[in-house]
Amino acid sequence: MSGVPLELPVRVFAAYADLVGAPYTTVSVDAPATVGAVRRALEARAVERGWPAAIARSLIAVNLEYARDDRAVSAADEIALIPPVAGG
Repeated sequence: MSGVPLELPVRVFAAYADLVGAPYTTVSVDAPATVGAVRRALEARAVERGWPAAIARSLIAVNLEYARDDRAVSAADEIALIPPVAGG
Protein backbone atom coordinates (compact mmCIF):
# COMPACT_ATOMS: atom_id res chain seq x y z
CA MET A 1 0.00 0.00 0.00
CA SER A 2 3.00 2.29 -0.42
CA GLY A 3 2.33 5.69 -1.92
CA VAL A 4 -1.41 5.66 -1.25
CA PRO A 5 -2.52 9.12 -0.04
CA LEU A 6 -3.68 9.15 3.55
CA GLU A 7 -5.62 12.06 5.11
CA LEU A 8 -4.72 12.42 8.78
CA PRO A 9 -6.46 14.71 11.28
CA VAL A 10 -4.06 16.69 13.48
CA ARG A 11 -5.14 18.45 16.65
CA VAL A 12 -3.49 21.86 17.01
CA PHE A 13 -3.09 24.05 20.09
CA ALA A 14 -2.45 27.66 21.08
CA ALA A 15 -1.05 29.83 18.28
CA TYR A 16 -1.44 27.00 15.74
CA ALA A 17 -5.17 26.78 16.47
CA ASP A 18 -5.38 30.54 15.95
CA LEU A 19 -3.55 30.25 12.61
CA VAL A 20 -5.72 27.34 11.44
CA GLY A 21 -8.91 28.88 12.81
CA ALA A 22 -9.96 25.58 14.35
CA PRO A 23 -8.71 23.00 16.86
CA TYR A 24 -8.02 20.49 14.06
CA THR A 25 -6.47 20.46 10.64
CA THR A 26 -5.73 17.63 8.22
CA VAL A 27 -2.61 16.69 6.32
CA SER A 28 -2.20 14.42 3.34
CA VAL A 29 0.79 12.06 3.44
CA ASP A 30 1.68 8.88 1.58
CA ALA A 31 1.21 5.54 3.33
CA PRO A 32 2.99 4.12 5.16
CA ALA A 33 3.05 7.36 7.14
CA THR A 34 5.36 8.51 9.91
CA VAL A 35 5.41 11.41 12.35
CA GLY A 36 8.22 12.86 10.22
CA ALA A 37 5.98 12.84 7.14
CA VAL A 38 3.25 14.61 9.11
CA ARG A 39 5.80 17.18 10.34
CA ARG A 40 7.07 17.80 6.77
CA ALA A 41 3.50 18.26 5.50
CA LEU A 42 2.78 20.74 8.29
CA GLU A 43 6.06 22.58 7.63
CA ALA A 44 5.22 22.86 3.92
CA ARG A 45 1.82 24.31 4.80
CA ALA A 46 3.46 26.78 7.19
CA VAL A 47 5.82 28.02 4.49
CA GLU A 48 3.01 28.18 1.94
CA ARG A 49 0.84 30.28 4.27
CA GLY A 50 3.59 32.43 5.77
CA TRP A 51 3.22 31.07 9.30
CA PRO A 52 6.04 31.28 11.83
CA ALA A 53 8.63 28.57 11.26
CA ALA A 54 8.30 26.92 14.67
CA ILE A 55 6.91 23.57 13.53
CA ALA A 56 10.40 22.06 13.36
CA ARG A 57 10.76 22.82 17.08
CA SER A 58 7.27 21.63 17.98
CA LEU A 59 6.48 18.33 19.60
CA ILE A 60 4.13 15.85 18.02
CA ALA A 61 2.16 13.44 20.15
CA VAL A 62 0.52 10.24 18.95
CA ASN A 63 -2.17 8.77 21.16
CA LEU A 64 -1.24 11.12 24.02
CA GLU A 65 2.47 10.23 23.98
CA TYR A 66 5.29 12.32 22.53
CA ALA A 67 6.56 10.65 19.37
CA ARG A 68 9.79 10.69 17.39
CA ASP A 69 9.74 11.35 13.65
CA ASP A 70 10.31 7.67 12.82
CA ARG A 71 7.12 6.49 14.57
CA ALA A 72 4.51 5.05 12.22
CA VAL A 73 1.05 6.64 12.23
CA SER A 74 -2.30 5.65 10.81
CA ALA A 75 -5.73 7.22 10.44
CA ALA A 76 -6.75 5.46 13.67
CA ASP A 77 -4.16 7.42 15.69
CA GLU A 78 -4.79 10.69 17.49
CA ILE A 79 -2.07 13.10 16.34
CA ALA A 80 -1.41 16.43 18.07
CA LEU A 81 0.95 19.28 17.22
CA ILE A 82 2.20 20.98 20.36
CA PRO A 83 3.91 24.35 19.83
CA PRO A 84 7.09 25.27 21.64
CA VAL A 85 6.50 27.14 24.88
CA ALA A 86 8.56 29.82 26.56
CA GLY A 87 8.58 30.64 30.18
CA GLY A 88 10.55 32.39 32.73
